[in-house]
Amino acid sequence: MKIVYQVIELGGETLIIGLQVGLCICLLVIATAAALYEGSPVLIYTTSWEHSTPFTRMIHGEVTGANDIVIFDLLVYASQFAPLFPIVMLLSATYLIILATYMFLRNKEKFPAFLFGFATVHIILGVTLLLDADTQGGKAIFTALLISGISCLSIGYAFKKSPWKPQMEV
Repeated sequence: MKIVYQVIELGGETLIIGLQVGLCICLLVIATAAALYEGSPVLIYTTSWEHSTPFTRMIHGEVTGANDIVIFDLLVYASQFAPLFPIVMLLSATYLIILATYMFLRNKEKFPAFLFGFATVHIILGVTLLLDADTQGGKAIFTALLISGISCLSIGYAFKKSPWKPQMEV
């Protein structure tokens, strides 16, 4: 099955899903590289190791040197102090998951239910992990999770109420 040739008729417009997936993957890779670059100062600033290295502390216990720091902690640091690229990662990964689910879901009537569940996960994740965030980055990512969750709810509601029924050629 070639993803590039799967086409959806949407109100007279034709959207090529494969192009969206390809662009989304490119954006995700570029945003990940940029977030890792912006998180690399955690290797230098030893004073931030206590609050910015949760994955390293889970794996190694205590951080004794820059060589101990796990790559995910670079993303944590970038999320705390330079949240633009982690937010782009979050949004592009969200869109990629929604596209993939829409492509491979056989029964399109269940797509709104998926969106409602996905929105619930976004909102619960944001509230439980980042509601009391003390950094600007944590607050920005909380807002991004909340907005993407509300957007998924809105899109799911629109799909549920729409007289147009999506059909996909396989």
